Amino acid sequence: MKTFFIIAITLTLSWACKADNNVLSPYGYGVIQVGMTLNEVKSSISFNHTNKETSYNTGNECQTFTLNNHPKELTVMLLDGIIERLSIYEDVDNHKIIEIITDTGLRVGDSAALVHKLYPIGLNDDPHEYLGPNARYLTWWNEDKNRGIRFETDMDNRITAIHAGSDAIFLLEGCS
Repeated sequence: MKTFFIIAITLTLSWACKADNNVLSPYGYGVIQVGMTLNEVKSSISFNHTNKETSYNTGNECQTFTLNNHPKELTVMLLDGIIERLSIYEDVDNHKIIEIITDTGLRVGDSAALVHKLYPIGLNDDPHEYLGPNARYLTWWNEDKNRGIRFETDMDNRITAIHAGSDAIFLLEGCS
């Protein structure tokens, strides 16, 4: 019981902090907060558009960006000009460890069991859409159900992607 309360207090404090530098939370990453426009954060962060054929346009329905001076595995998704999701993906080419962690200390490569341990209450556990029943989507929502974090695991129950933000965390293929 004591362990449960320690975990609950740790989660509460980390969620109350919202986003911190180089820490991904359901609310954002550093100065990038879910719900902001790209223009609101452009003065402190520089972005690279992931689709070289289209330039940044607040009228586009969906766009993704990477951040200069950050791992290429971190992407920012805008829907109708609003930051709705931040994602970290496994580096499948180089197999390097991604240094970005979540507000609960999780990172790409950690186990699904650790996700369950750190989110003992309110974690939805669903089969992966493409990889089958052994791979999972582990999703947690804040109290207001307007911000969440979703962990994708592979057949070996390792985290391969982390999505944080609004209900855009459910989009499976980028903007689809």
